[in-house]
Amino acid sequence: LLDLGKRHSAIHLVGREEGLLSRPVGPGIPGLAGSEDLAGRYAALISDRARETIHFYQARHHQIVKRVYLSGGGALVEGIVEALESILKKPVEVLDPMGEMAAMSGSPSWSRSSV
Repeated sequence: LLDLGKRHSAIHLVGREEGLLSRPVGPGIPGLAGSEDLAGRYAALISDRARETIHFYQARHHQIVKRVYLSGGGALVEGIVEALESILKKPVEVLDPMGEMAAMSGSPSWSRSSV
């Protein structure tokens, strides 16, 4: 899980059997606001530490990280999913726990277009 927050960004890795590793990977998204190619610049800024952490976790816990989930406000930046997929070479998707809850209750869920 890559938490792309307002003040900082962090990666949190946990396996089904064992292992938990959390590490800051960079600043929050507001630090780059107003720059061109925000998604590409932000992905490049956080990807090295995220990739290092994934490699360390896989070696230490003998588990493969198959997918990366995004959370936080930075996950809604246009193009961030594609930029991170390109750099990390793994499928990336925005985690939407509220969407799951809304689907179960019949309520509408949020989306990029509603933000």
